[in-house]
Amino acid sequence: MSIDVRHGSEDIERMVRASEGNPGAAMVISDIAVNDPEFSNTLLTAIEQTSTRSLYLWVVYKDICKYDIKKTTEYLKTWVTTSTQSLDLYVGS
Repeated sequence: MSIDVRHGSEDIERMVRASEGNPGAAMVISDIAVNDPEFSNTLLTAIEQTSTRSLYLWVVYKDICKYDIKKTTEYLKTWVTTSTQSLDLYVGS
C-alpha cells in the first residue's frame, strides 16, 4: 500500500510526526515516499512502532549511506525486515 502525499492527508501528517521537525529526516522520508511509495508506509509504521528518533534517519542517510537515497532505502528495508528494535539501537549495533 502506497502513501497519499496530498496536502492534508493522514499520511502527510504521519510523515511530519515521524520527522519530529528535523528537516533532514523529513527529506529522507519524503524522498523514500517518492522513490519507493510502497515501502514508505512500512517505514512509517516501523518508526511509529519502535519509537525511532528522527535523527537516526538522517544519520543513516548522511553518515552510513553517504547521501545515497537508494542505499538508505535498502539499509532501512533491512532494518525493518530483520529487527524489532528502534533504528537508534540498530545503527549502534
